[in-house]
Amino acid sequence: MAAPRIVLSDRDRAELRRIADSSASSTRLATRARIVLALEQHWKTKDVAEALDVSAPTVALWRKRFIEGGVEGLSDRHEPAATDAELLRLLDAAERTVSKRGFCATRISDIAFEAGVSSSSIMYYFDSRQEMLVRAMLHANLRTTEFAEQQFLDSRKSALDRLDAFLQRILPEEGSRHDEYLLELDLLAHARQYPEFTAIWDEHQRRWIAGLTTIIQEVISEGALAEPERTPETLAQAVLAMGDGFGFQLAIGATIVSRESMLDSIVDYLAKQLRVSAAWLRGAGRSK
Repeated sequence: MAAPRIVLSDRDRAELRRIADSSASSTRLATRARIVLALEQHWKTKDVAEALDVSAPTVALWRKRFIEGGVEGLSDRHEPAATDAELLRLLDAAERTVSKRGFCATRISDIAFEAGVSSSSIMYYFDSRQEMLVRAMLHANLRTTEFAEQQFLDSRKSALDRLDAFLQRILPEEGSRHDEYLLELDLLAHARQYPEFTAIWDEHQRRWIAGLTTIIQEVISEGALAEPERTPETLAQAVLAMGDGFGFQLAIGATIVSRESMLDSIVDYLAKQLRVSAAWLRGAGRSK
């Protein structure tokens, strides 16, 4: 039996094009709009699936949803909800896979293998490979930032202890921190292609800047230090910029400068701005 034809009114066509082209649209909603627009042009299901990097069942699903509900039928409220545990398991698997293979080289089948499920199981929850990977990036960055806030803003520790922990955290080491930096590199590399990544990155940076600003303010207060010429927020921005530059070098395996030398440079800069010795700053947590 032939698939039902898609016939669009001028109004629906204009709205679908707006959704497909707008940077404000979510990845999944934009993909659905593009599916419908392609089907109106009499594209075959398999050709739409290949062009938009989705499965054939996904194309068939959104053809059906549009015919039944129009443009509103493409919204998320029509979808069955996955449990938190299921989504977290898939997102964790996607994060691990992207950190190993890179954004461009990761396929749905790779994530399915890592999660121990079928590819069709993943496509039940996500419209496309692109949406799966974007969600994994957001998941990784949000978790990392929330963990940092819990660790570095712990009022039970002194400001110097928290500063030391913060500076140690912003440079990657082998293991999960290294994977987090690889994910960030991929995120930045694709920010122009996927505008939603810029919003993820901005929020990630805002929270790290706010956390480090608070710690620097408390170091000044607890140490009865004179106010620096630059504001704590400006110092936080500069320290994080240095950390990003050094951290990305470590993440790709560069060996010209050691991790310890990079950390020394960051501490020396901050000590100079706060008019204290580097030894005083680095005494945090190291006398235990």
